[in-house]
Amino acid sequence: MNDVINHQSNHLLYFRHGKATSTAQSGTDANRTLLEKGKLRVKNTAKIIRDLDLIPELILCSGAKRAMQTLTEITKIFGDMPEVEYKYTLYNQVENDIIALVHQTPDNINTLMLIGHEPSASDISYFFTNKQVSNEHSLNYITSGLSTAECTILESPKPIKQWTENSAKLLGLIRGQIS
Repeated sequence: MNDVINHQSNHLLYFRHGKATSTAQSGTDANRTLLEKGKLRVKNTAKIIRDLDLIPELILCSGAKRAMQTLTEITKIFGDMPEVEYKYTLYNQVENDIIALVHQTPDNINTLMLIGHEPSASDISYFFTNKQVSNEHSLNYITSGLSTAECTILESPKPIKQWTENSAKLLGLIRGQIS
């Protein structure tokens, strides 16, 4: 993280699921499961988010198994605080549908987390990012796509449901490295 977080503003965190198996026993992509390495990296990223005091009030999670397992690892770090909703829209990855989902954010939510997949994690983050005021290094990085267990942090004084293209500042990218 390179920029200072304004805790009076609103935040969108887009968390790409943890590292998963390349195939599922069932043969369907939605049933792929997290690897142990993936679980550890998810927890490390979640710890950084917690330490930045950015635990969301609401988490919208893809219905894919690896995303739901990512959520399980995140809540081990965050505790029971966030409300959770499962949204298959996040698995289907239609950009306009995900933007519409973000626009349904209730007024009382100041920090929203989406747990999903590539390329939508980087595409949606890029869509909302004001390229003139955002962290240039992170902006360049997301154009090539997020790695597993990485999370973008966007910030704006506007309520999340009012965000439009270029309306938020990309503060940075969180990567929970493992040693």
